[in-house]
Amino acid sequence: MPFGVVIDGFEPVDLKADFYVPRLRPTQFNDISTIQSSHVILEFPRCLEETIQARLSQLDVPSNVTVLVSVSECTTVTGLYSVLLSLPYKTGLIVPIIDDLSHYRELRDNSENLRNGPQYVLELRSPVSFLTLRRYKCLRYMAIYAESKDHMDKISLYEMASELARKSSRPALLISTGLRAAQPYLFWRSLSEPKIEPYSDMLIDPLQPLSVDMNLDVYETFERDRTKYEQYELAIELAISDLGHMHNRLHILVIGPGRGPLLEMVMKHARADDKVVAIEKNSKCHPVLLNICNRWPQNVELIAGDVRALDRSVLGTFDLVVSELLGSFGCNEAAPEILDVFREFSPVIIPQEFRSFAQPIYTNLNIDLASSRPYLIKLNSFYPVGEIAEVFEFLYPGKNNLNRQKGVHFMSGSGETANAIYGYFEAVLYGPYKIGILPEQSSLEYCTSWFPVLFHIHKTDLPMLVIFQRTSTCALSYTWTVNGQSLGEDYAVDLVCDN
Repeated sequence: MPFGVVIDGFEPVDLKADFYVPRLRPTQFNDISTIQSSHVILEFPRCLEETIQARLSQLDVPSNVTVLVSVSECTTVTGLYSVLLSLPYKTGLIVPIIDDLSHYRELRDNSENLRNGPQYVLELRSPVSFLTLRRYKCLRYMAIYAESKDHMDKISLYEMASELARKSSRPALLISTGLRAAQPYLFWRSLSEPKIEPYSDMLIDPLQPLSVDMNLDVYETFERDRTKYEQYELAIELAISDLGHMHNRLHILVIGPGRGPLLEMVMKHARADDKVVAIEKNSKCHPVLLNICNRWPQNVELIAGDVRALDRSVLGTFDLVVSELLGSFGCNEAAPEILDVFREFSPVIIPQEFRSFAQPIYTNLNIDLASSRPYLIKLNSFYPVGEIAEVFEFLYPGKNNLNRQKGVHFMSGSGETANAIYGYFEAVLYGPYKIGILPEQSSLEYCTSWFPVLFHIHKTDLPMLVIFQRTSTCALSYTWTVNGQSLGEDYAVDLVCDN
């Protein structure tokens, strides 16, 4: 991420920065043809569109220079944005970040409606709330401009610049010479190289767990989630202890153990007389699982196949069923379809219950999303515009309806706009032990191996009614209808049915 310093006029300076940006006042505009830098700031005292357009259209701007326009007093940017669009050279617009919702909405709408138009440079003029900062971070901006102001607390300024810099598009960081003198070069360099979490803003296809076998390295990535396995082990230990008081010999089933972490937990806490069966359909995992089973040859049996194909007489013998079938939306990787084979029996099942949740958000990914399907994604920049609402719930043991429809009203008190719905899950494993990916989830329960699911929608003002429909036949599909407009018809999870 480039780091630059804004200087007044053409005065040469000795700066440790990637580049410098001259800032010119109207009396200096005619000298722009001699500019040596890639960017230049032109300052106008007030927003008179006709005057600004006339001055800018007369300039002889080199083809490799981008003109950044700054207006000291400007109540609207829409007209100025249109002026910049009409110019034959590259431009950008310096806009202040302020706690004014109408100002933000104007910037957002201009950026959305003219995606190939001038990008913004966000100027930090005064402290704003963290929620306001999250809104502005969803805009398309090429740079952050931090200038020394007497009324501006320096710590707040640094924190704001640092947050806005943590964006996948890697905006440049511009500072004034005054700020350059206030902190050493290495400090600003550290701000211009923010730590962005791995896989941020990457669109990922949801898993097809029944039709596509995962590679072993994918399992290895999932197994790095310490929170998930710590909670699972506590739940397994407690369940075996509780059931052990009622049964002399437990019959335990582990569904889809993958490379074996759950199987090893079960064997660690099982008693000497307990019988454990592991069933795994992915043949890539079988050699690893066989090595685990060989450590307990009298107690563990490995079955290669799909649990749905087991005979009913076998399914009814299990006291405890342990599975790791949850998706980012809880039920979107066919966990209910797989666990449905136990609907006529009453084993203890881990997880005992799981729920899906949805929240309307506004985000800007700078990519074209297909509205007809969900994605998994860890958004770097988004703003929640409504409360989180529960969508589907599954309880075990029990007879759960696999086909569901749920309408959710998302309300807002300030006329918010959404362009996506973020999906989460939470699961009760056993007793007090939970896992999930809700934003407010306890750090003891929050799991990093699941990314939220993104349901893209057309830009919609709140309040809005979203109807989620889950359809399970020989394929699992989701549709979401927003104020009567249906989306999601083109995507499904293959359930690999025989009929």
